Amino acid sequence: MVEKTNTLAPGASGWISKYFALIERGEIRVTIRKFDEITDVKHIHLRCSRSGIVFGIPTRAIFGNKLNTKNWTNEEKLKTLLFEALLFVHLKMGGKLDKDDFVNRLTAFYGKHNTWSLTDTILFFRKDSPEEKLEKILAKRVDIRRKLLDNKWWVNGLSNAFVYLDVILFHDFCLESEHNSLSNYRDFAQDALTAITLGAHADGHISSSERDLFNVFLASANLSEDQRYHAEYTFEHGAKFTDFSEIIHEHWLLKHFLFDICILTVFSKLETNEQEREFIEDLGRFMEIPEHEKDETLMFLESFIINNRNKSDF
Repeated sequence: MVEKTNTLAPGASGWISKYFALIERGEIRVTIRKFDEITDVKHIHLRCSRSGIVFGIPTRAIFGNKLNTKNWTNEEKLKTLLFEALLFVHLKMGGKLDKDDFVNRLTAFYGKHNTWSLTDTILFFRKDSPEEKLEKILAKRVDIRRKLLDNKWWVNGLSNAFVYLDVILFHDFCLESEHNSLSNYRDFAQDALTAITLGAHADGHISSSERDLFNVFLASANLSEDQRYHAEYTFEHGAKFTDFSEIIHEHWLLKHFLFDICILTVFSKLETNEQEREFIEDLGRFMEIPEHEKDETLMFLESFIINNRNKSDF
C-alpha cells in the first residue's frame, strides 16, 4: 500500500508552488489521455462529475489521489479540487504542464471574470505576484460567507456550490480569450437556479431537501438583490423550460451541468414517481440530450447520491 503524502497545506501561502513540486517529484501524477470515443468536453465533464466538483462537493481528487487530506477543511478540499479541475481544462486545451504557463493563463481568466466578489480582491492584491494573487482568488471563489449572507446561520461551513461554473467559463476562455460568455456568469448561475426550480416542481411539491439544495446554490450565485428576489420568487411559483437562456442548446458543458443539477434535485428525496420520470424524459428531449447520455447521467447520479449523501452539508 502506497503511503499518502502529507506535504501540501492548501490553507498556507505558497501551496501552488508546493503542488507543482509534488508533480516534479512524482508524488502527484498528472496524465491527460485522449479518447477516440469521447470528445474533450465530455471527458472534462466526466472527470469533474466523478470528483464531485460539478455539485460543489469534493469527493475525490482529479490528480492528487495520494494527498493526505485528513486534516483539510471542506473549503481547502474544494479549493484544491477547483485548482485541479482548472489545471485539467488547461491541459486538455493545449496548455503546458508548467506552473508559470498555467498561473498566467488562469490569472488572465480571473482578471476578465465579472463576478463582483473578485473585483476588489484583484485590485487589492494587484502588487502581489500572479501566484500569490491566484491563491487568494481561489480562496475567495470557494467562500460564500459574505456580508449579504451574514444573517443566514445555515451558510456557516458551506462552500461555493457554483465553482464548476468557473471550470465551464475557463474552458470557453481557453477556446477564445475574449469569449463573451465571461460576462455571462450570472446568466449561467440563473440558468442553474432555474434547473433546480424545475426539478423541485417536477412532482408539484417542494420538499425540504429540494429547498435546502436551492438555498445552497442561491447562496453561491453572486446575484444582485433584484436577481436574488427574482430567483426566490420563481422557485416558489415554478419555471418553464423556455426560461433557460438560448445558449444552452449550443453549449455542451453548460447544458449537461444544468441537466445534472436538475436531476440531482429530483433525486434529492431518494425516490421518484411517475410524474418526475416523465419530467426527466421531457427535459432530456428539450435539451436534445441523446438517450444514452441521459441514461448514463441517471445511473451516475443515483450512485453518486447513494455513495455521498453523508458527505455533504446539504
